[in-house]
Amino acid sequence: MTNSGKKPSERNRSPLKIDYHPSVLPRDISGIMMEDRKKIKLSIDNKLTSHPEVFGIKLRGTLKDFWKLRVGDYRVIFKPERERVYVLAIGNRKDVYKIAERRLIGPRI
Repeated sequence: MTNSGKKPSERNRSPLKIDYHPSVLPRDISGIMMEDRKKIKLSIDNKLTSHPEVFGIKLRGTLKDFWKLRVGDYRVIFKPERERVYVLAIGNRKDVYKIAERRLIGPRI
């Protein structure tokens, strides 16, 4: 701890930038009720921009490079990087993982 009461790793840390997969805003968010959207947005702004590894849980398997943030029945699938957090998918816990896996594979031709 320092005189400011913060750990050295917390001092002078700029908020991380949030980048979204192109389908998150038009597809994922549009199907979520407004009250839940607000909760998700607040969680992303408060948790993922500051310490995503503290608030998230590391995933396994095909999504092993990603983390999840739990917001009620919804999950935010994200990847923390050096200066940004990349959000791959947002959705209900029952199908968000399949959506995220499909997005990793890319469009089918």
